[in-house]
Amino acid sequence: MRFVLIVALMVGCSTKPNPKSCLDNHCSDPSLPFCDVDGSIGGEPNTCIAVECTPNEFEACRGDRALTCNAAGDNFDLIDCEFGCGESGCKPCDRPECEKHIVPRYIPNVCSTLATTPSLVVGADVSLDTSSALACTNVVTQATGPEICVLHYDTITIERNVTYSVTGTRALALVADHALVVDGVLDVSANGSTSGPGGGIIKSGSGAEVAGGGGAGARVAGAGGGNASTDGGAANGGTAATHPSSLTELFGGAQPARTTNNAPGGGGGAVTLISCRGLLSVPGVIDAGGGGGARATLNMTTYRFAAGGGAGGTVVLQGMTVNVTGEIYSNGGGGGAGSAPNGQSGGDGLPSTTRASGGLAAGGTGNGGAGGTSFAPNPGQADAGNMPGAGGGSAGFILTYTPQLVFPTLTPVGVSPGFEPNGNVATN
Repeated sequence: MRFVLIVALMVGCSTKPNPKSCLDNHCSDPSLPFCDVDGSIGGEPNTCIAVECTPNEFEACRGDRALTCNAAGDNFDLIDCEFGCGESGCKPCDRPECEKHIVPRYIPNVCSTLATTPSLVVGADVSLDTSSALACTNVVTQATGPEICVLHYDTITIERNVTYSVTGTRALALVADHALVVDGVLDVSANGSTSGPGGGIIKSGSGAEVAGGGGAGARVAGAGGGNASTDGGAANGGTAATHPSSLTELFGGAQPARTTNNAPGGGGGAVTLISCRGLLSVPGVIDAGGGGGARATLNMTTYRFAAGGGAGGTVVLQGMTVNVTGEIYSNGGGGGAGSAPNGQSGGDGLPSTTRASGGLAAGGTGNGGAGGTSFAPNPGQADAGNMPGAGGGSAGFILTYTPQLVFPTLTPVGVSPGFEPNGNVATN
């Protein structure tokens, strides 16, 4: 009996553990390497299973760890996720201090806080009126310049073959925490006497009671209106504007003063595009042209002289990197014709390197001056019959800002006027 009992005990002690079980969190069989604790993969909890997966592909979350296929595709690795595990694996950093960002001009604190909305995708022609605060993520007040309507998202895309038309009294700031792409058309230009967003705050160039109106100045002086004897003889074009790089506030293009009832051309808009932590890319078109001045009019016995063209606006590109392969324009508007009643108003600044036309006079003299591009605007033409044309407005400014030792890639299809020298912004 004692011998039988000893044999029985020896048999019981030599029983092998189940190689498919991992209740002890251990899989001993190399062909069954992974412990499926919750059964979410093999279907049975605490079971050792064989693995065949796509290398480096995310499988599932285990709390704050990501279950990811190993490099050989025959087992899973558990990777600790600093910011938690989500539907596609480890979540990205969700705090502004995780990534270096620029400190942009005009709104230096905007990149310090991450956007609460993931993305803005402009996928169809649409308009934005910055005069409505409800259309803005927030509004920034400037001491003397126009308020700025800020649209702040994680990413911003204006898709190809789409036009995003912006109007209103406030300047515009498109702010992306990461990628900002203008693949379509961003239109912040003036339309006749109506200024673009944030444009027309500054008055430059005078109207005229006895001559053609003067065009607004910006990058260069605006052109003077004609008088009875001399093209540009009124000498009333606006002076060149202070260069935006020396200003702490964002202004759009200037508009000639209104001293007659005729409407001078509006100033082109003010827009800054900011990629706080990534690439600002412009394969599309940005247009900030000034508006054309109105033609002379004759109402009963009252003659109203032609009005000058508005200046192009201000386009400011800011990013960790900036890449322009598309087109950017900030051309001046043309001056109106002096001939009444059948003369023409000046043309709006064009989204091309071609000048905006000055208005043509019906009698062959008193034409308006063409708007400025990379070249200075043209003066209004004289008219001996005292119906002279108005001067064209100057082109505006196109600026870029990047961190120290980072240079923008500027290979545009078209640009007018040219880019100003690149400036630098700090990073945090």
